Order: sequence, then C-alpha cells, then structure tokens
Amino acid sequence: MAKNQKDYDDPYLRESKYEKAKRVGGRIIEGPRRDVSEVLKLPFLPLAGIFKWILFGLGIIIGISILVVAVVFSFNVYRTGAGDSLYATLSDSFSKVPGVSYLIPKLREAGTVITDPSQAIVKTSNSQWKSSVDATEVDKELGLNFIRKPYSTSNLYFTDEKILTDADLAIKIPKEEEDETSIVSFGCLGESNGEVKEGTVVPSKKEVVKGEQTSIHLSCEFPKNTFIVDSSILQSETKLQPLKVKFVVDYEFSSYAFWEVYTKGYENLREDRQLEEDPFNGIKSKYIVDRKTGKVASQPSKAPMRIVLGGLGQPYSDRSENENGNFLGFSFEEYGKYAPANKGVVREIKDIRLRLPNNFVLDTEQGDFVETETQEDNRKEYEVRPEKLTELNARCERLGVKEKLTQGYLSEDCFKALILEDFSLRTAFNVDYLETEELTVDEITAKAEYLYETYDTLVLNLRKPQGAAA
Repeated sequence: MAKNQKDYDDPYLRESKYEKAKRVGGRIIEGPRRDVSEVLKLPFLPLAGIFKWILFGLGIIIGISILVVAVVFSFNVYRTGAGDSLYATLSDSFSKVPGVSYLIPKLREAGTVITDPSQAIVKTSNSQWKSSVDATEVDKELGLNFIRKPYSTSNLYFTDEKILTDADLAIKIPKEEEDETSIVSFGCLGESNGEVKEGTVVPSKKEVVKGEQTSIHLSCEFPKNTFIVDSSILQSETKLQPLKVKFVVDYEFSSYAFWEVYTKGYENLREDRQLEEDPFNGIKSKYIVDRKTGKVASQPSKAPMRIVLGGLGQPYSDRSENENGNFLGFSFEEYGKYAPANKGVVREIKDIRLRLPNNFVLDTEQGDFVETETQEDNRKEYEVRPEKLTELNARCERLGVKEKLTQGYLSEDCFKALILEDFSLRTAFNVDYLETEELTVDEITAKAEYLYETYDTLVLNLRKPQGAAA
C-alpha cells in the first residue's frame, strides 16, 4: 500500500535503517530520560493535584475572612475612636526613623482638625491642658511602679537582730512649664502584734525631674529589739509572730481632662429639632456619645486619678432654655484604665482649675468655682473655692476616721475610707456670645494637683531570741 504524503514529512520515517539502528542503540546506552524519583512520583500525581486545589480553596476562604475582619475592625475603630491610640503608637515608632521624625508632628497637627463636609466652622485647639492629655495617652512610663516589690534576704528574724528590707521603684511625673522638679517622700513602717513602729528609710526624700523616668532604690532598717514577740506566742508550737513591713511613697501628681463643647445658633438648633435632623451634622468625633441628648464624653489624662467633665444638651447656644444655665459637672475618681502597681489615695488636694473659651461664662455665685487670672491666651480660668478645698481635704475627719499615724502617714482606716470615696463638684455656665451661627467646637479643660500616697508591703516572721525560755 502506498504511503501517504504526510508519512514522508515525518523525519523518523525518512531515516535509513542504519540511522534508526544507531539512534535506538544510543537511546539504550543513554538509559531512561526520566529520573527514577520522577517515576516514583507518577502514582501520586493525581493526589498532588487534588491537594493543590484544596490549598487554593483554603487560600480563597482565608483571604475573604481577612477582608471581613479588616472591614469589621475598621468599623469598630471608626465607631469607638480606638484608631487614635493605634495611630499614636505607630507614629511613636516611626518617629525614630531618620527623616520621618520631621513629618510625624505635621501629620499629628493635621489630624487634630475635624473635617466637616457641611462647612461648619471648627477651631483648632491651642489648649495647653489638652496637649497634656494627648501626651499621656501612650506614655507607658508615666506614674509610679514598684519594679521590684519589697524584699529581704531572710523571711525570719530574731527580735535581737537588725531587720533589713529593700525595694526598687520607678517614677515619672508629668512635665509642667512652671515646675521642672518635684520632691518624692518615702517612709517605712513595721506592724506586729498591733504595734506600729517607724523604720529608717534611705533615702527619705528624692528630687526627680518632671517628664523623665527616675529609678530609685529604697532600703529600710529596724534596729534590734524594735519589736517584741508576744508571750503567748513564745509558748506556741510555731513560736513565730508576723511582721508586716510597709514602704510608703508620697508624690505630687497632676490630672487633666478636656471636654469638647459645641455651639450653634439658636434658630439653627430650633430648625434641627423641627426637622429631626442631627445637630452635629458633618462632625465625626469619638467623644459624641449620644447625638439626640447631646451627651459628649470627656477625655482624661493618664494618672492615678481621673477628671470627668460632663453635661447634656449640646450643642449649646447663646440663648439657654434653662434659666439656671447649662450644667457642668466635675468628678474626681480613681482612673479605671490606668493600673498602677499598688492602690493609692489622694492624701491632699492642692488645687483644682477649669479653663473655658472666652465666650463662656461660669456661674461663680452658685457654683464651686471662682474666677482667677489665666495663664493661657483666649481662655478664662476658674479655681475651686478655698472653703470647698478645705472641706475636701478634711474627708477622713468628716467620716469620723483618724486621719494620720504619729509618723505622719495616713492611718489604715483613713486610707481604706479614701479609696472608697469619690467626690464631685458642680457649677453652671452660659454662652455669652457666638462667633458664628454655624456649628463650632471648642473645649473646656480641667486640671487637678494633688499629693498621692501609695504603699507596698512585705510580710516577715519574728521569733524569740536564741536561748530565750520557751
């Protein structure tokens, strides 16, 4: 049978018998082209394909999940304002990169301006106290921490030998323009069998630079025979008497807070209510808690105690619907978010002040504050009434609790009573005039200076002297 034309086009068919034999022989000598390992993989190739499809499917599922989580996270950040803390942490890290350190302050400055699509007039804050609040937001060193709690080389002492204890702490106090340094005081008390004795603590005082973290080593010594083991314990099986050693620290601190206050023309507000429109239209702020009631949250600085400012009815206008004016509340309480190493209390309040925009007027006749000279431009400043300050500093006496021990530190009863007690101040204010009828935001800021007392303890054991009768 004749061959087709395409058969002659195949180079293998055009080979001579000699060339075919040579080619086949060469292949035999060369051996198989495939590697043995590839041959062994052949039965598993279908499984590999299936496994790749499974991985591909998982990749799609994981990708969609990450996208959903990112969307939910972004929404929560927008809703709660948590992005501010994240931005502050990231910018603090990037600020250490050469070249970026110049841009970070510019970005922060731009981030403080609220964008308002409805072209409401928004002031950029220049408040010094608001800056102090922002500065403490990501400062992990701020406050006092016992970096090594009270300790001793032995947990058992005979009463006729010296008792030695130590502690290590770190402290950082907010920096202020008027005072560069602050004095921190230390004490050491030992309590055993109902008796409280003062030990010798070194150092007893320490000057620290504000705005810088300072590490301090404390040592406390009780001389021989400072404590006596009760005679009934001498006859007991254990023959041990507990000794509680307390390191006390007194240091000055300042708390700050700012509260956004919005103003709007009376006719514009009335129109908003009639049309049931959002009076804060165009403003996105994490501090606006309830747009219907006009509740706006304040922001406290990181400190042992926090200031909470508040009131209802925002935005405010120059025509108040309440004849007594707009309510302004001031609360002073333990800072829930800030967790110092040890519990503490406000031993003495030094000063409490408020700063308001120039067009705000505080009621000094009925409230707890009186006007004073301001140290900041475009602000009015008020301080707590002297008689109210005296009343606040006599809290333990008012509660019928002994205030101080003979050594000058707060008694245990007074300390516990002050931990449980928060206090509030109140006043009223009016808006004297409006700079514009459109929506405007400013802030009321507050500051409290106080002496804070905290302590940490160590429990040791006392035993009768060697050779003493059982």
